[in-house]
Amino acid sequence: SDVNTTLFEDFIVDTIALRHKMYKLLSVFANKNIVKVMHGASHSDLLWLQKDFNIYLVNLFDTYDAAVKLAF
Repeated sequence: SDVNTTLFEDFIVDTIALRHKMYKLLSVFANKNIVKVMHGASHSDLLWLQKDFNIYLVNLFDTYDAAVKLAF
């Protein structure tokens, strides 16, 4: 599962239960005008989203990579 947040709400996405509906996220994840903020996605989430769901993230900000670069 994964936690997603908007300005007003948080969402937990159970990718196992929603496995056959993940395709509905394709347009959001591929939209370059929507910034996707995740933690550690470039090390694990990107791989399984591509492999298992054929979902590719465009315009991703990874907070883990930012913390590493800032030595935080």
